[in-house]
Amino acid sequence: MAIGKMVSLAVAGPGRLELEWDDGHGAAVDLGAVIAGHPGLKPIRAARAFAKAALSDDGWSVEWPGGVDFGAPQLRRWADEQAGETMRADDFRAWMEAHALTLDGAASALGLSRRMIAYYASGEKPIPKTVLLATEGLRARERKKQRANKIPANESDAAGIRRGRGFLSQASMAMSKGSKTFPTGRDAKSGEFIPVKAAKSRPSATTVERMPKSGHGDTKRK
Repeated sequence: MAIGKMVSLAVAGPGRLELEWDDGHGAAVDLGAVIAGHPGLKPIRAARAFAKAALSDDGWSVEWPGGVDFGAPQLRRWADEQAGETMRADDFRAWMEAHALTLDGAASALGLSRRMIAYYASGEKPIPKTVLLATEGLRARERKKQRANKIPANESDAAGIRRGRGFLSQASMAMSKGSKTFPTGRDAKSGEFIPVKAAKSRPSATTVERMPKSGHGDTKRK
């Protein structure tokens, strides 16, 4: 739907306007961040200067003395974004980056054309609430999947302890046969005992150690 002109304006505080459009829609828009971020808008940063806002004669813009003005479509877009009715282009691009999505990937995920995704990412077209909700739904589903695939820390620790006990049990058997030392593997990162064969297959991340029988010296690494 095309955005129409404005029919009323009220200054609701520093940097804040209450506006109504000719379709009956009324909304607040906070221009504080916009004004603070653009040197050209310095003339209306002061509350007294901002309070001089007025509708243009045709209702298609809000104007201030000195030539500063904002058009009705842009003000409606900011109002909708701030109210959560549409999605900001910056947030849409951040969503794509967080999920490593190309234009084609985002188009496939959202069921939209590649051209429309490009419009949204560039800010050329407003991003409707349906797309906002879709990105939130996809984000929530991805987080749920990650939680489902994540091994709890206590479960992982318990598994490591069980593996360590098993390898030490094997080591004890080797010592009982009269050997002064026995080989065993160890994960360099976690410190967990692992089979010698597994350690030898990953020499950059593991070590193979000779574990001495009590009274037969220090541990030696190959």
